Amino acid sequence: MLLAVLLSPAHAQVAPPNAGQILRQTEQAPQSLPPPQAPLKLDVENAGQSVLQAPPTAKFRVTGFRIQGNTVYPEARLQPLLHDAIGRDLDLAGLEEVAARITGYYRDHGFLLARAYLPAQDIHDGVVAIAVLEGRYDKIVVHNESLVRDWAADMPLQVLQPGDVVQTQRLESALLLTGDLAGVGDVASTLRPGSTVGTSQLDVAIPADRRVSGSVSLDNYGNRYTGGDRLGASLAVRSPLGIGDLFNVDGLVSDEHQYYGRASYQVPVGSYGTQIGAAYSALRYSLGKEFDQLDAHGTARTVGGFLTQPLIRRRDFNLSARIGVDKVELIDKIDLYGTRNARNLLNWTLSLNGNLRDNFGGGGVTSFSVSYLTGQLDFHDPLSKELDAISAHTEGHFQVWNFSLLRLQRLTDRFSLYGAFQAQVASKNLDSAEQFQLGGAYGVRGYPQGEGNGDQGYLATLELRYALTPAWQLAGFYDVGHVTLSKDPWTSDVNSRTLGDVGVAVRWNYAAHWSVDSALAWRVAGGTPDSGPDHNPRVWIRGSYYF
Repeated sequence: MLLAVLLSPAHAQVAPPNAGQILRQTEQAPQSLPPPQAPLKLDVENAGQSVLQAPPTAKFRVTGFRIQGNTVYPEARLQPLLHDAIGRDLDLAGLEEVAARITGYYRDHGFLLARAYLPAQDIHDGVVAIAVLEGRYDKIVVHNESLVRDWAADMPLQVLQPGDVVQTQRLESALLLTGDLAGVGDVASTLRPGSTVGTSQLDVAIPADRRVSGSVSLDNYGNRYTGGDRLGASLAVRSPLGIGDLFNVDGLVSDEHQYYGRASYQVPVGSYGTQIGAAYSALRYSLGKEFDQLDAHGTARTVGGFLTQPLIRRRDFNLSARIGVDKVELIDKIDLYGTRNARNLLNWTLSLNGNLRDNFGGGGVTSFSVSYLTGQLDFHDPLSKELDAISAHTEGHFQVWNFSLLRLQRLTDRFSLYGAFQAQVASKNLDSAEQFQLGGAYGVRGYPQGEGNGDQGYLATLELRYALTPAWQLAGFYDVGHVTLSKDPWTSDVNSRTLGDVGVAVRWNYAAHWSVDSALAWRVAGGTPDSGPDHNPRVWIRGSYYF
């Protein structure tokens, strides 16, 4: 009887948190923009090229042009650039200007070393020869001082081969993918004249990054019943095997007997930035406060694998795809009543993630993602299976779409505007591990963690930020979210909720090692919270140390 009551939507907001909900809250991370992209370190040393010699006052009646040395573009593609010069009397400077059009066309399309020039020639019948040096690699020299072995550091650069035409985007992508390897610092490169005319030697310097880094944090972001105050730590070990691999471990403990740990490992494969990896996490919790008498506790374990593939890698635009599979085991027990609810999820996820830097309105950064999840939920206890069959019907196959969009827009040297939107659409009623969540420090900040959970909904944030000093930032914000409690309701109870708040935030950073994030939020929509005490305003604070 107790479980049947807890399964109804009318009680969903006041029911004891379970393993799925707690896991979702624990692994929730703030929507983030990509870190500032360091300028691409690419120096170009140009070599001179002899050109047609003629007296400055000499003029030539041009009847046509003959283009030679071009392989990237056919002559028919280049000739229209020169049509207006045919039939004119041009001096040497005029002919050089015409040849420069071809140079500009190549460089506008990313061939940064291409150069069209007037070779030594005798002009007959007014036909002028224009030679094109498209700019090819002579050889590629790598100076590797990173934590990555030479053969592994060379992998992203293998897409650049001697004899290939130097193309900006392809070169930029290879250098950035090299810099993405764990254990590699900021890559620098130089193109210098090669051993033959029209070729360049590419020198690539690959410095080392730190072997180990991590952080320790203290916050009050947790769920009241599993511990609002939390201590967290993370550690990253770069290239432990010397192949650009990465090992991460994260841990968290609360003041109400919640424990969480996660370990992941990923390794690069091939020359195109592909990464494959695996992860394992475990969570254990006991409920306190008003639910202490239930003697409720549970566990969540997740094991998964993933593959990520950069599709576009540039300084100003990036797009990547990710496919992952996770098996999740959830167990909840209420010892006071001797009940147990064990269930498994098997989820496949395909996602696209990207970011864009532009100069619109003074410059800004946009980040976006879309993901599709298809999963299977199975109950292992007959009573839980029976209760689900007469209520939410969550067991079986389900699908979930998630969308997010973020924008940080520069307004002035000190003011910026930040906006974020995320949404979830579900095919049916979901287990709590897959539900959309509104409340908490990463959602509608006027409400506690655990408030406003449902199968689908949206969340939007708008912040006006002011850089008081390089270390201090102030912000005023507005959060609003809406959630549908059950995709397919089975009672006549209210099935949706809208939450909103306004507030102020203060952020402090010091010497890249210390940071404090704090927020004060007042509710403006949604009424009194159900999942925690009625604090208005609500205070959130997080302090972190990075090493």
